[in-house]
Amino acid sequence: MGIAVRGVCPLLEVFGFEVVEAAPPGDDCGWALLRLQEAELMLNTAHEAKQLALADSDGYGLCFQWPADTRARPRRRGQEALVSGPELLLSLARGPSRVREELAKGAVSERFADLLSVAWVYGGIANLCIPALLLLLAGPLATKSPLAWRAALVIGGYYVLVGLGTWAFGIRRHTGLLVFVVFGLALLIPPWAARAAFRP
Repeated sequence: MGIAVRGVCPLLEVFGFEVVEAAPPGDDCGWALLRLQEAELMLNTAHEAKQLALADSDGYGLCFQWPADTRARPRRRGQEALVSGPELLLSLARGPSRVREELAKGAVSERFADLLSVAWVYGGIANLCIPALLLLLAGPLATKSPLAWRAALVIGGYYVLVGLGTWAFGIRRHTGLLVFVVFGLALLIPPWAARAAFRP
């Protein structure tokens, strides 16, 4: 009967590997670049990297893999898309600090972290200001103001375009982003249906 091996933890230092870089620096890092003469080995725990493949000197492929986590928490349908008011404010405040944490771990590049932070703040502030604008337009819409009618159509169109654009150009195409399209159509349909009443 053979020995049952459930895991391996090779001490790479024995082979002469040196740590070239680590993020964050120290023993508790999430990313490290190791070097042995001209060979480099990158270890990464960010993005849940659970596999390492390489070839030995005879050309044989070697693959080291962690066991898959079968205890993943079930997600409710649409959970990532529906956020209440206080949660939205917390999410807006938490986003940039989370990006900085991921940058410190080496999970994202500085350039990508910068772009993501700017997009996060821009999107968050826009999504706070536009509903406030809609509240301000409610009174003029009730008095049949043509300018308020046009503004409501532009805002509805904005949400339709944001929903379609983020869904179409997103890497993962999250269907939850289409909620913006539904919201935009909900804003567009009533003023469009009543357009005759808003003509001067």
